Amino acid sequence: MTQASRVVLPGVATVVDVAGIADRAREALTDGSAIVVDVASLERADISIVQLVIALARSARTAGVGFTVEGDLSPLIAAAAGSPDLAVLLG
Repeated sequence: MTQASRVVLPGVATVVDVAGIADRAREALTDGSAIVVDVASLERADISIVQLVIALARSARTAGVGFTVEGDLSPLIAAAAGSPDLAVLLG
């Protein structure tokens, strides 16, 4: 069994970090193993990170691989709550 690919988010994750996190997420998707997004260290995020996590979840589902988020979701929820497009983001 292939070990899960981990995408670890830093303590503060904003639009500035999206490209680097997206690169790691693409690598995780290409190896075909389940994906774990580790938010254990995340203290603050903005809506771009929420969008990225949702897009990764959808991409994982399309690719037929498992997807989970580990850690406290509070920073992601707080970032999403501030978005006027929350319903669209959650699809």
